Amino acid sequence: MNYLSSVSSYIDPVINFFDYQTLKGLTSLQKKIAVVAVVIFTSLVVAVIYRFCSSRVMHKRVQVLLHKGGELRQQREYSKACEQFKKALKIDPNHAGALRDYGEALRMQGKYAEACEQFKKALRIDPDDRYILGSYGEALRMQGKYAEACKQFEQALKINPDDAFTLARYGEALSKQGKYAEACEQFEKALEIDPDDAFALRGREKVLRKQNGNI
Repeated sequence: MNYLSSVSSYIDPVINFFDYQTLKGLTSLQKKIAVVAVVIFTSLVVAVIYRFCSSRVMHKRVQVLLHKGGELRQQREYSKACEQFKKALKIDPNHAGALRDYGEALRMQGKYAEACEQFKKALRIDPDDRYILGSYGEALRMQGKYAEACKQFEQALKINPDDAFTLARYGEALSKQGKYAEACEQFEKALEIDPDDAFALRGREKVLRKQNGNI
């Protein structure tokens, strides 16, 4: 009862404000319960609106950071780009795009192991992103992990079989394992899509020399 008495001192003014036809006929306790319900409901609505608005603001902030990071990466300012991507990930640690872009900027700096960590995180969120799969495969290939790289390339090519970049890197990873016929097939596919792909042209030439015994 002491609790109700103390609460009443706060609720009574609200009741007086709401004490119109809707509340007429209710007992004092019923009025107080009704007002408490209104206050709780209003608080929940305000909380939902606040969360929604905050989410929109954070989303916009992340997009701005990713855009800025992307521009820096295009300018080959990879270290500065990483700073932008890390800021984005502080706001949203589970943003697959930010993880992918951060990993890509690390990869372009030759930080392949660190890049792989970001790609793995991104794939746990979006396992069917062919760009992440392809970049992850390339980072593995550059570490000499050819069999693991091939698995990522194969997954990427299931999603998009016409990716010349991935086909050529897949061919190179196969070549490093001595699978020359399979490698040549991937290089040929890449060159059908992009006849001027220098990486695929060099890769095919090397494989053909090895197949002919002219290493």
